Amino acid sequence: MRNVRGVLSKAAPFFLIATVLAPGGLGVGAKESSVSPTQVESLVNMIVDAYGGREVLKNIHSLSAKGVIVSPLYEGPAEYSFELMRDRKLRVETRFGNSFEVRLLNGEHGYYQTADAPMTDVSGARLLSMVYQFKELTMPYQLMMSAFIITEGGRSTVNGIPVKVLMLKDKEGPPMRLYVDTKNRRIIKDSGIFSMGGSETELSSEFHDFRKVGGRLLPFRIVNYVGGQKIGEIRIHEYRVNPELRDALFVPEK
Repeated sequence: MRNVRGVLSKAAPFFLIATVLAPGGLGVGAKESSVSPTQVESLVNMIVDAYGGREVLKNIHSLSAKGVIVSPLYEGPAEYSFELMRDRKLRVETRFGNSFEVRLLNGEHGYYQTADAPMTDVSGARLLSMVYQFKELTMPYQLMMSAFIITEGGRSTVNGIPVKVLMLKDKEGPPMRLYVDTKNRRIIKDSGIFSMGGSETELSSEFHDFRKVGGRLLPFRIVNYVGGQKIGEIRIHEYRVNPELRDALFVPEK
């Protein structure tokens, strides 16, 4: 039975384990443009509206999901689930056969466990990968709360769909790049240039099959790429908005 930890470390940006994001260019096909901060703010407001609007996002305090990860890197689907609370708490579990991986983010602290190793504290790149995932999962709210310095990275296309590229950065972690559908203002892709084993590789996720749950727009299919090559797909079966989550979910078991 293949170990899920090794598989998922390669399978998707959701499961980055020991990578550091390096600042990259605009990406293939992006065209530079010069826009004012007002125009960027206007686009951000339209994104917020597309994902349900300010009142909906403001009133979502917790979110959970269950699904599977399908990838040619291993046999059969791996079970996938996450629970998060808006105050920077995240729990992600993956299970494949007898193997499993648990990731916890609780404020400024991160923890990691597998079937082969007990829960341990993490720091550095591994902690930043958890922070990156939390930001990705809460992106519309993060944009609404002005959590990033945002500049426009020009125009491009994703699968033939015209997009505007937004470049995001903050004080603590990896910069992020968002690709926003110019028609419906949905984020249909994010990406970054990661340093892996001494070389730089683009890791990206594309978001599909959007549906509203509790008024909040959510993607039910996420396709993951490394260097432009598809290596996995997350299929969400169920989201729950504002589930009651115990604090113990985000604390390492003693």
